[in-house]
Amino acid sequence: MDKHVYERWCNTLFLPAVHQRHRGAKSALIMDNASTHDVNLSSEDVKILFLPRNSTAVYQPMDAGVVASLKGRYKGRLLEILVRSLPVPLISPPASPQTDRPRTPSP
Repeated sequence: MDKHVYERWCNTLFLPAVHQRHRGAKSALIMDNASTHDVNLSSEDVKILFLPRNSTAVYQPMDAGVVASLKGRYKGRLLEILVRSLPVPLISPPASPQTDRPRTPSP
C-alpha cells in the first residue's frame, strides 16, 4: 500500500461506508503510524487517530485477536453477500430415488 492507494481507499470506500452506516454519528478510525497512513484526511463524522510510534509491538497480542475476529466476520458477511447476489436461489437438488437392481456376484 502507498499513500495514494490509502487516500483512494479512504475517500471512495471507507468514508462513504461509514457515512451510510452511521448517518452522521461520530466515529473513530484508529491506525498505526505507518508511512502510508500519513495522509491528512479529514471528515466531520470520522476522526482518524494514530497510535504512538513503536507501540504496535505492545498492542500486537490484542491486535491479533481483534484482527482474527474481524476477518471472520468480514468473510462471513462477504459470503452472505455473494450468496444473496446469485441469480438463482440455492435449493438442494431432490434426492435421486434408489433403484433396486439385482446385484451380480463379484468373481
